[in-house]
Amino acid sequence: MVKSCVKVFSENEQKFLLQNENVLERVRSRFQYIMVDEFQDTNPLQIALLHLLCPSMKK
Repeated sequence: MVKSCVKVFSENEQKFLLQNENVLERVRSRFQYIMVDEFQDTNPLQIALLHLLCPSMKK
C-alpha cells in the first residue's frame, strides 16, 4: 500500500524545521521514499525542502 502526503510548505515551516532538529528527524523518519511529480515545476523553496528532508539527495 502506498501512502501519500501532499503538503505545500511555507517559508516559516521550513525555518521551523531548521530550528528544531528533533522535529525534522521525526518528519524524515516517517517516509522511506519521497516522490515528486513534475519536478520541473518545483520552485526554489520546494527544492530546498526536498534537500532538507532528503539529505542524501544529489544536488
